[in-house]
Amino acid sequence: MTCVLEEKELGKNQELVNGLRELADYLEANPDTFPDWGGTELIVCCDTKDEMAEVARQHAPVEKSFESDDYFYLRKWFGTRVHIRWIVERAKVCRQVVTGVKKIIRPVYDNPVQIGEEEVEVEIKEWQCDEPLLSSKKQLEACSP
Repeated sequence: MTCVLEEKELGKNQELVNGLRELADYLEANPDTFPDWGGTELIVCCDTKDEMAEVARQHAPVEKSFESDDYFYLRKWFGTRVHIRWIVERAKVCRQVVTGVKKIIRPVYDNPVQIGEEEVEVEIKEWQCDEPLLSSKKQLEACSP
């Protein structure tokens, strides 16, 4: 699956474009229909780091972020309440490395009752990238904790 459209493929999106125009017309004609509507996003799933790099080049400026250890995002904003978000698995953009261990106290359960606590060692992990996906210093680093 590719997340970057060639110019000849853009016609496939005409139905989406028409629907978005209809939605904009509807919202203008009916401003009280969704008074608390925070915004909207279109989501596009990508498969590779190369696809995301191409998205970044084609659609600049974009911002990059992550909201979990699972996914890396690029966003292109249209105003303050509408954006496109491209998503790829974070492990396809960066690699997770163990940088140490730490001891934590965690509860022990005999479901559903907590019956005690135990000290365990957990790995300290961080994401590292061999190269940044976007070069702009104003953008977030893709692998920052």
